Amino acid sequence: MLYGGRPPADVSASALFRLLLAVPYAERPIDYRLRGAEDVSLSVRALRSCDEADLLEEADVLEADRRANALLAGYVRLALIADGERAFRDERDMGALTTEEVRALGRQVVAALVRISPSYLRSDLESWMARLREGAAAPNNAPAREMLGSATPERYFGRPLCELTDGQMMAANAAYGIVNEHNQQQKQQQEQIRTRRRGKAA
Repeated sequence: MLYGGRPPADVSASALFRLLLAVPYAERPIDYRLRGAEDVSLSVRALRSCDEADLLEEADVLEADRRANALLAGYVRLALIADGERAFRDERDMGALTTEEVRALGRQVVAALVRISPSYLRSDLESWMARLREGAAAPNNAPAREMLGSATPERYFGRPLCELTDGQMMAANAAYGIVNEHNQQQKQQQEQIRTRRRGKAA
């Protein structure tokens, strides 16, 4: 369903890096209207890794034919946003939805999560990190890159680690990697300058 997801090809690396830095979390609108609430705009919010881990563990104990539906319903409950808040607080809130509505809504939620909520557990980590490193290295992302590279993720996002998404952590790691490389290059250049000066002095 969500496994092996790669970064979206129609979003630039620079923009993707900034998207994952959104506070509190990245969001993406979806073209769906709930029955009886057609005037409410819906969006999908990136998942905290701990919430998704709980959902997967709960679904793992179910039989195969029930697991897929339970996962779809769970992703809808956790990630669907209406008017800035979760559209459904718990499974009882979703009771008015038919099975087909849950499936249709769930497919849209999952499609959005693949784009805005990469996961260490289920995404193509190599391709995501390569894209985020490219985005972190972009000149227009220098302020965010430098701030992320010199601070802990908790300090930058203003939340404890348990409340961060994997996407936020990936972006932070990408920024740290670029900043660390730049620092190492500067150290090497400075050492080369000192070596040349010592050679001239001798």
